[in-house]
Amino acid sequence: MKISEHNKELYEREFYNYKTYHKVHGDKIKKMIRLVSSSPKKILDIGCGDGWTGKLLKDEYKAEVHGVDIAEKALKSAKKKGLKTKKFDLAKSKWPYKDDYFDLIIAGDIIEHVYDTENFVKECHRILKKGGELIISTPNINSYQNRFLVLIGKMPLWIDYAPNLKSYKHYKTTGHVRVFNKKTLTRLLETYGFKVDKLTGAGLVGDAELMNLPKTVVKIGNKIEKFLSHFTSIASLLIIKVVK
Repeated sequence: MKISEHNKELYEREFYNYKTYHKVHGDKIKKMIRLVSSSPKKILDIGCGDGWTGKLLKDEYKAEVHGVDIAEKALKSAKKKGLKTKKFDLAKSKWPYKDDYFDLIIAGDIIEHVYDTENFVKECHRILKKGGELIISTPNINSYQNRFLVLIGKMPLWIDYAPNLKSYKHYKTTGHVRVFNKKTLTRLLETYGFKVDKLTGAGLVGDAELMNLPKTVVKIGNKIEKFLSHFTSIASLLIIKVVK
């Protein structure tokens, strides 16, 4: 199976249970949107999913929002929300947009799914206007959970060891092929012409039903997540805003 076919199958099966995704990632997405300091008129939402994030941006800025994804089911939902959608694989060397076209690009938990992260960053730079903003979120390999797991000899979270879903017995596949911490994420973006404006942490919101845990345990876990998200180096997720 080609990696693009694997990713399409994975995303449609795992990542587009929309209500769950919105609940778990909602705080992070709203935090990303709050980092926007301009009034963008043309926005690209990379990995737009069902268009929820794009719709928030569209309503907030009365902007023309474009959404790209590899999953048809997701794009149909995004189009109904008013996004201008395209289906294409981010692995392609050149994306179907003109130079200096967008005022804002947002990519929530996408870069870790991309093999050629250098081309990803270069293409974002190419299609972004001078002074435009790029906002990225990604899991933090140095998160507090991963530091503990490695210490006791376990696999870190959110890292795959095989592309075949059937090979997983104890780990849930994520489709992640790259990992980042503060330093590597910053270095990658600065190397290809971006200036870092803001780097912060974020957490995930646990759901008792989804995690099959008592509500009290999940509530305590969510409080810990929120508190530790203030410490970027060990937060579960990284959010970075850079300017061209």
